Amino acid sequence: MTIPFSEVDERGALSCVLQAGLESQPEVDELLAQLKPTLFWDSRHQVILDAMRTLRHQRHAVDLVTVSRTLMGRNGEAKGALALLPELMEVAPSWSHFPSYLEELQRQALRRWTLEKRERLTNLAMQPNLSLDTLRDEFGDLAEKADRIGRPRRSQIQAVSDHELAAYTPAESLGLVGDTDVQDRKSTRLNSSHRT
Repeated sequence: MTIPFSEVDERGALSCVLQAGLESQPEVDELLAQLKPTLFWDSRHQVILDAMRTLRHQRHAVDLVTVSRTLMGRNGEAKGALALLPELMEVAPSWSHFPSYLEELQRQALRRWTLEKRERLTNLAMQPNLSLDTLRDEFGDLAEKADRIGRPRRSQIQAVSDHELAAYTPAESLGLVGDTDVQDRKSTRLNSSHRT
């Protein structure tokens, strides 16, 4: 049986992260927040992702030089991963193509996970004392886990333009704190006694 994975999309997603690193480390953080090791089948790609995450965790920039240096200090799979790095910069046309690579990574990861569950279900079916409770325990979270694989974790911070900010109207249920006022849940403006 062929394991479902896409080498092009795995490399494309990593290429997007490296390209984003040339412009914006916050954008690197945004992309890395959406990538999990389980989205990658090729262990070399997992090693590169780990190096990128380690660099950002240590507050270092992610770029071709820093990732290469991080991999040089490692053994095993890192050597194969290091050999891939130079060509990774050229895989994606630009880092704005990241969503299409991510979508395919999620699809392939969901297929791999489903095949693993199928194997587990087959093994359970061979047990003479199989019960409904056993199946519930094993597969009760099936829909939730499948949904998590298919949805990226997004950063809670969103950049907006001055124009978007000026046009923003908060929902009545929100309470906002500003330089000189507080808005309560009924959208009644209360004057602040001092600036914070």
